Amino acid sequence: PKYHLQLRAVVTHHRVTLRTIPGRSRRTRRQARDDIQGSDLVVIWGASRLAEGTSDHYTAQAGEGRVLVMPHRDVSSMLQAVTQAIASI
Repeated sequence: PKYHLQLRAVVTHHRVTLRTIPGRSRRTRRQARDDIQGSDLVVIWGASRLAEGTSDHYTAQAGEGRVLVMPHRDVSSMLQAVTQAIASI
């Protein structure tokens, strides 16, 4: 939640929609697929406490869309990688 607030403070552009999923929430494989297909980029960020089963749903379906796995806890490193990924879309 602290990181989610920081991200929301940084991402203020009207053309960018930021959706966050609390790390302790459970997501099904179908929900992950819908998230991936409905997004330009899905970021699995190491700073979140994402349940392993949930993150596996996203990484296993990376071929369905753009999934970026960020193992770093640093906000600036994550945003830099996201910026590069978005620029290549």
